[in-house]
Amino acid sequence: MEEKKLSNLEPLLEFLNNICDKSDHTVLLTLERINNLLDNSEYWIRQEALQILKKIYITHPENFDTLIEKIEAKLFDPDKNVRESAVILVGNILKKSFYEYPELYFTFSRTLEDDSWTVRAKALEMILSFLTPESEPPREMIEVFENNVITLLRDPDEEVRGLSAEVLKALCFHMDPSRINDLLSPLLEDIDWMIREKVIWIIGEIGDYFFDEIYKLFNNLVLMFSDEIMIIQTKTIDSFVKIGINHGLALLEFFKPFINDLNGDVEQGISETLIYITLQNMKEMLPIMIGQLVVSKVPIRNLMTNCLLKIYMEKPDGFEEELFKIFQSLNPDDWRQRKKIISLMGDLSYVLRIKSICVWTAINLKNWQKTETDLDVLDEIESSLAKINNIFDDIDKEIER
Repeated sequence: MEEKKLSNLEPLLEFLNNICDKSDHTVLLTLERINNLLDNSEYWIRQEALQILKKIYITHPENFDTLIEKIEAKLFDPDKNVRESAVILVGNILKKSFYEYPELYFTFSRTLEDDSWTVRAKALEMILSFLTPESEPPREMIEVFENNVITLLRDPDEEVRGLSAEVLKALCFHMDPSRINDLLSPLLEDIDWMIREKVIWIIGEIGDYFFDEIYKLFNNLVLMFSDEIMIIQTKTIDSFVKIGINHGLALLEFFKPFINDLNGDVEQGISETLIYITLQNMKEMLPIMIGQLVVSKVPIRNLMTNCLLKIYMEKPDGFEEELFKIFQSLNPDDWRQRKKIISLMGDLSYVLRIKSICVWTAINLKNWQKTETDLDVLDEIESSLAKINNIFDDIDKEIER
């Protein structure tokens, strides 16, 4: 008899799910009966009741005041499927408002400690749905979630670990910058390389937004170029490249003290980072990189030379186009600017030793020489042409050809 009742109930629940939110009347009728369904001994009926409530909440959230305690209780239901459905419903409630039920997020945070990895994962997914950079969560919520999420970075389940890193990133947008530094710095030195990997990823994701505020974290991050785990080195490059797209010059200045021939892995990481940043932003970064050829520190000049060679090999057309723009920028009213640019072009030709660039540079220098009147600039043109002739003694024949 009991089995027959249950079999009859299944199509009724399906029907109720279909009509529950269609009108105010069906909503009220459903809510009058939902308590019995939530208390049913069969897990699938309790689960179905929560799914029905999820639909009703979208259109009639004002009717949930009397149900909220019972919904909270389902977060700790004996059945994990019911708990998952409760997590989704409570997540939707929090997504609408953090303040309507002020204690709800405390209860919700306990689902991050659930025995089932699927429940923990679902709870993290729901946090990501309502915790965005634009949201304004209570400070206490951030603190409560923070402790749980740090623990979940070491979760035995890989999916949970990945989601916890995403949630930690989301939390960072609602923390004081000093707290971000205090939180991530020790994790960046964690003995578990997978923890280090996730924190490196987080820094790359938030570094553009919090560049000045978390600047001191970069001192830890740059050392990851020499980490014994290859994937950590690669992730570090990726992270710095993301940051450098909008902060290329500042990142270059940050890197300079670390370019000293003392740590080959760090220099290699810096080199690859600068190459990728420049390739993605040739217009801004290439003139800056070329400008480093005149710095006094030899290791920096050497590293920049290697970077420029690789950039040219990757994008020769883009490289030459930017050089053309540099020549076009020669200011007839500013002899110092002309002298500086012409000197740079001579240095660039000399260090790269690429014949096509030398020929092209020599042609432009000779053309400018015809109209130049400033003696200092003329001397610089002669000096730059001499550098090119020292590399390729047949440069004049190439120009004629």
